[in-house]
Amino acid sequence: MSNEKKQAGEKTTDEKGVKIRVSKISKSQIEEWKNAGKKPVEVVIPVDEDDVNLEGEVAEIWITRPNRTVLNSIASYSQKGMFSRINDLMLKNCVLGGDVDYITEGNEKYDDDIFETVMTEISNLTERRRAKVKKY
Repeated sequence: MSNEKKQAGEKTTDEKGVKIRVSKISKSQIEEWKNAGKKPVEVVIPVDEDDVNLEGEVAEIWITRPNRTVLNSIASYSQKGMFSRINDLMLKNCVLGGDVDYITEGNEKYDDDIFETVMTEISNLTERRRAKVKKY
Protein backbone atom coordinates (compact mmCIF):
# COMPACT_ATOMS: atom_id res chain seq x y z
CA MET A 1 0.00 0.00 0.00
CA SER A 2 1.32 3.47 -0.73
CA ASN A 3 2.20 5.96 1.99
CA GLU A 4 -0.56 8.32 0.84
CA LYS A 5 -3.28 9.00 3.38
CA LYS A 6 -6.47 7.33 2.20
CA GLN A 7 -9.90 8.81 2.83
CA ALA A 8 -12.46 6.88 4.87
CA GLY A 9 -14.60 4.70 2.65
CA GLU A 10 -12.14 5.03 -0.23
CA LYS A 11 -11.30 1.91 -2.19
CA THR A 12 -7.65 1.04 -2.63
CA THR A 13 -5.49 -2.07 -2.96
CA ASP A 14 -3.24 -3.74 -0.44
CA GLU A 15 0.38 -4.79 -1.03
CA LYS A 16 -0.85 -7.98 -2.75
CA GLY A 17 -3.10 -6.06 -5.14
CA VAL A 18 -6.33 -7.12 -3.40
CA LYS A 19 -9.07 -4.48 -3.45
CA ILE A 20 -9.85 -3.15 0.01
CA ARG A 21 -11.92 -0.34 1.45
CA VAL A 22 -10.53 2.05 4.07
CA SER A 23 -12.70 1.90 7.20
CA LYS A 24 -14.50 5.02 8.34
CA ILE A 25 -13.69 4.08 11.94
CA SER A 26 -10.14 4.58 13.20
CA LYS A 27 -8.03 1.82 14.67
CA SER A 28 -7.83 3.83 17.89
CA GLN A 29 -11.64 3.89 18.13
CA ILE A 30 -11.75 0.12 17.63
CA GLU A 31 -9.14 -0.31 20.39
CA GLU A 32 -11.18 1.97 22.65
CA TRP A 33 -14.25 -0.26 22.16
CA LYS A 34 -12.17 -3.36 22.87
CA ASN A 35 -10.76 -1.78 26.04
CA ALA A 36 -14.35 -1.12 27.15
CA GLY A 37 -15.07 -4.85 26.89
CA LYS A 38 -16.81 -4.74 23.51
CA LYS A 39 -16.05 -7.07 20.62
CA PRO A 40 -16.55 -4.79 17.61
CA VAL A 41 -17.78 -6.28 14.35
CA GLU A 42 -17.92 -4.33 11.10
CA VAL A 43 -21.02 -4.81 8.95
CA VAL A 44 -20.75 -3.46 5.41
CA ILE A 45 -24.04 -3.24 3.53
CA PRO A 46 -24.49 -1.98 -0.03
CA VAL A 47 -26.80 1.03 -0.23
CA ASP A 48 -27.98 -0.23 -3.64
CA GLU A 49 -29.46 -3.69 -3.09
CA ASP A 50 -28.26 -4.78 -6.55
CA ASP A 51 -24.62 -4.01 -5.66
CA VAL A 52 -23.64 -7.56 -4.63
CA ASN A 53 -19.90 -6.87 -5.00
CA LEU A 54 -19.91 -3.77 -2.78
CA GLU A 55 -18.56 -1.63 -5.62
CA GLY A 56 -20.79 1.37 -4.95
CA GLU A 57 -21.80 3.29 -1.85
CA VAL A 58 -21.94 1.22 1.31
CA ALA A 59 -23.21 1.66 4.84
CA GLU A 60 -20.47 0.72 7.30
CA ILE A 61 -21.95 0.02 10.71
CA TRP A 62 -20.05 -1.30 13.72
CA ILE A 63 -21.89 -3.55 16.15
CA THR A 64 -21.18 -5.67 19.20
CA ARG A 65 -22.83 -8.62 20.88
CA PRO A 66 -25.51 -7.80 23.45
CA ASN A 67 -24.42 -8.42 27.04
CA ARG A 68 -26.38 -10.46 29.58
CA THR A 69 -28.30 -7.44 30.90
CA VAL A 70 -29.45 -6.55 27.39
CA LEU A 71 -30.40 -10.17 26.66
CA ASN A 72 -32.48 -10.31 29.87
CA SER A 73 -34.25 -7.09 28.92
CA ILE A 74 -34.92 -8.44 25.43
CA ALA A 75 -36.51 -11.55 26.95
CA SER A 76 -38.64 -9.43 29.26
CA TYR A 77 -39.82 -7.12 26.48
CA SER A 78 -40.51 -10.12 24.26
CA GLN A 79 -42.79 -11.69 26.87
CA LYS A 80 -44.69 -8.40 27.08
CA GLY A 81 -44.94 -8.09 23.28
CA MET A 82 -42.94 -4.84 23.31
CA PHE A 83 -41.01 -5.53 20.11
CA SER A 84 -40.25 -1.91 19.20
CA ARG A 85 -38.55 -1.56 22.60
CA ILE A 86 -36.34 -4.53 21.70
CA ASN A 87 -35.15 -2.77 18.54
CA ASP A 88 -34.48 0.44 20.48
CA LEU A 89 -32.57 -1.50 23.13
CA MET A 90 -30.45 -3.29 20.52
CA LEU A 91 -29.68 -0.04 18.69
CA LYS A 92 -28.71 1.77 21.88
CA ASN A 93 -26.54 -1.01 23.29
CA CYS A 94 -25.21 -2.95 20.31
CA VAL A 95 -24.54 -0.36 17.59
CA LEU A 96 -21.15 1.18 18.27
CA GLY A 97 -20.82 3.61 15.38
CA GLY A 98 -20.34 4.11 11.69
CA ASP A 99 -23.01 5.17 9.20
CA VAL A 100 -25.84 5.16 11.75
CA ASP A 101 -27.89 7.60 9.65
CA TYR A 102 -28.99 4.58 7.60
CA ILE A 103 -30.58 2.97 10.68
CA THR A 104 -31.87 6.09 12.48
CA GLU A 105 -35.57 6.64 11.81
CA GLY A 106 -36.39 10.16 10.73
CA ASN A 107 -33.04 10.63 9.03
CA GLU A 108 -33.17 11.26 5.28
CA LYS A 109 -30.74 8.37 4.66
CA TYR A 110 -32.80 5.89 6.74
CA ASP A 111 -33.28 2.57 4.95
CA ASP A 112 -35.51 -0.25 6.25
CA ASP A 113 -33.47 -2.94 4.51
CA ILE A 114 -30.21 -1.72 6.05
CA PHE A 115 -31.90 -1.47 9.46
CA GLU A 116 -33.21 -5.04 9.20
CA THR A 117 -29.81 -6.30 8.06
CA VAL A 118 -28.11 -4.72 11.08
CA MET A 119 -30.72 -6.16 13.46
CA THR A 120 -30.22 -9.60 11.91
CA GLU A 121 -26.44 -9.36 12.26
CA ILE A 122 -26.76 -8.37 15.93
CA SER A 123 -29.06 -11.35 16.47
CA ASN A 124 -26.54 -13.61 14.76
CA LEU A 125 -23.91 -12.50 17.28
CA THR A 126 -26.00 -13.99 20.07
CA GLU A 127 -25.86 -17.49 18.65
CA ARG A 128 -24.37 -19.94 21.07
CA ARG A 129 -21.16 -21.84 20.61
CA ARG A 130 -21.46 -25.39 19.50
CA ALA A 131 -20.96 -27.77 22.41
CA LYS A 132 -20.52 -31.48 22.81
CA VAL A 133 -22.71 -33.00 25.49
CA LYS A 134 -22.05 -36.43 26.97
CA LYS A 135 -24.65 -38.31 28.97
CA TYR A 136 -23.51 -40.89 31.50
